[in-house]
Amino acid sequence: MSIGIVTESEFTSELEKFTPSANKPNQTTIHEQIEHGRNKHDNNVPNELRKSIQDDVMNGVKSDVIEKVYGISSSSISAYKHGSTSTKSYHQPNSDLLTNRHDVKLRISSRAKSKLLLAIKHISEDKLQHAKVRDLAGIAKDMSTVVKNMDDNNVITGTNQQNFIFYAPRNKDSDSYEIIEVNK
Repeated sequence: MSIGIVTESEFTSELEKFTPSANKPNQTTIHEQIEHGRNKHDNNVPNELRKSIQDDVMNGVKSDVIEKVYGISSSSISAYKHGSTSTKSYHQPNSDLLTNRHDVKLRISSRAKSKLLLAIKHISEDKLQHAKVRDLAGIAKDMSTVVKNMDDNNVITGTNQQNFIFYAPRNKDSDSYEIIEVNK
């Protein structure tokens, strides 16, 4: 249809194309908006899988390998290692993950203690008598560190203590400055 003067029938036929009538079915469909992202309180990673990732990280598996195998981000790996479910909840750890973390640390330390006791068992007096002075000093230092670490009083629990130091400026008197005589 060209622009210009039109007949009444042409006008009504064009108008009917754009106005819905009672005879025509309504062809409009309403789609509900799709919610993207996670549902509230849905972490999408099962707790047992988080524990497995935490075990792997604490047992020395490299982060890039864990990222590829489990398909998770490095920030999630860091959070699981710390005992949290995400970086957002980093300072409010999950109790299940904290318990698992403690158990993993106990397994690792018990293995290390058994190897340490085995090493101490193989240090005989005969070997110590024939050792060099430098080696004896190193052995003594290492054994004192072991004793210190095994003492329960020296065990440091995880505390987040922050210290703030404020410095106040010094007040100076006129006595603290050098006096210069000026001729007037």
